[in-house]
Amino acid sequence: MSDPKWRWTDDELRDIVDTGRLRASLQVNITRNGIDFTWPVEYAKHVHEGAVLRSGRRLPGRPWTAAPMVEAAARFGEFLEEEMGRG
Repeated sequence: MSDPKWRWTDDELRDIVDTGRLRASLQVNITRNGIDFTWPVEYAKHVHEGAVLRSGRRLPGRPWTAAPMVEAAARFGEFLEEEMGRG
């Protein structure tokens, strides 16, 4: 979220943090079936997926969850190797 890598409406690269409220809203819930990450602010989906305002202005989506999901398998493998090496 804080990396200036997201294209905005003027095609400039910037981060997606305006007030910090979205970033601070992250909730992590560990269950038997896995881990749930949620951002329970009313505009989280609009930032992630993009939106069209009433005026017709289009705001691009900035899917901040995509890169961590791609990196998850490799990171898990690194973690597993590290943990197995401790035994």
